[in-house]
Amino acid sequence: MATVRKKSKSDYGGIYKGHPGQYSWILHRITGVAIILFLFMHVVDTALIGWGPEAYDRVLRAYQNPLVHLLELGLVIAVLVSFARYPSGEAWRWQTVHSFSV
Repeated sequence: MATVRKKSKSDYGGIYKGHPGQYSWILHRITGVAIILFLFMHVVDTALIGWGPEAYDRVLRAYQNPLVHLLELGLVIAVLVSFARYPSGEAWRWQTVHSFSV
């Protein structure tokens, strides 16, 4: 008679913890989508001017919500962190390629 063995955690593989490059890629994609949504939102609210000042003022009042300010601040911080890695990465890559061993 065959016995059924209970599967252990190692049978499914470990938890993938990722690589720093993967996390920066994910952050870069998220900020890219957030920027597109941010720009689309502002194009739409500018287009609302054609529907009258009441519609435009209603949207502007929605932008005064503290949650919207917090989201804008988060977007700015995420973009700065995401894009700050490019110059630092290029400088580090240049130093490692052009380093001289003594």
